Amino acid sequence: MHRICLIILIKLCLWTIATLSAQEAVIDLPGPLIRAGDLVDTVPAFAAVDAETALGAAPRPGLSRRVPRGILLRWAARLGLSLEEEEAPSSLLLRRRLRRLSADEAREILERAVAAALDRPVGEIRVEFRDPMEPLIPDTPLEYALGSRIPALNKPARLRLTWREPGGQSGQQLFDATVRARGSHLIAKRALPARKALSASDFEVVEDWLPGHRTSRLLVNVQQVRGKALRREMKLGEALSEDLLVESPAIMRGSLVELRLAAGAVRLRTSARAEASGSPGELIAFRNLSTGQRVLAYVVDAKAAEVRRP
Repeated sequence: MHRICLIILIKLCLWTIATLSAQEAVIDLPGPLIRAGDLVDTVPAFAAVDAETALGAAPRPGLSRRVPRGILLRWAARLGLSLEEEEAPSSLLLRRRLRRLSADEAREILERAVAAALDRPVGEIRVEFRDPMEPLIPDTPLEYALGSRIPALNKPARLRLTWREPGGQSGQQLFDATVRARGSHLIAKRALPARKALSASDFEVVEDWLPGHRTSRLLVNVQQVRGKALRREMKLGEALSEDLLVESPAIMRGSLVELRLAAGAVRLRTSARAEASGSPGELIAFRNLSTGQRVLAYVVDAKAAEVRRP
């Protein structure tokens, strides 16, 4: 008796599976829209309209949507198609088609995106994955962009790659990687002190992997240092970036200048020695040679400084 019941149960399950398989078709959608052409193989009546005719939004990549017979009949009626109830399946299971993004393809896409963000040729950019991964993405033409800020060079970072379907949905993938860039830049030929006026002979141009600078642009032309000084001292072989440069001081420490003081109708002038280097408009200390007092004054030019009273 138990054996007979088991046989009947197995046959019933097989019949149910066969019935469901025959009634529900699975369709992989290539894009963000459900198009008439996607349904033609399962519901031939939709062949009577343009294959690109949109019927609705496709599910998000990786998800599915079950469309019952009633909705199929409404879609057909909306398009003026003749579709009988017995001609339509009980339901359709619509899925977004996905594919693996290979590590090599992801590296190439990220290198192009970083190169565009840094305004450098793509051949000068290298992305090194710490833990290569192959995420699933929509199997359709995509537009890519760097969704995170430009990373510091030569340091481990998390890169956010954003993808977008033309006129459709978007998403992102995260990659742990290190970004390197190669190009021409200036390096110091010798140790250089801060605030000293620079000359072209202080630097040389090299072609090499760039050091880790995030926002400061590395300089590539020795003519760019004329009239400039260093904000801080530089070491031999250190790369020169824009943020290290300041205007060359008009007055150097130890320089003799004319110190001016204006108080109402009174105008006084005396000699003073600079105790620091400074550019025009900068407030620095001077030593009054007549009285020996230390005075704060604003640099006027290479030969004068002015004490301003409120």
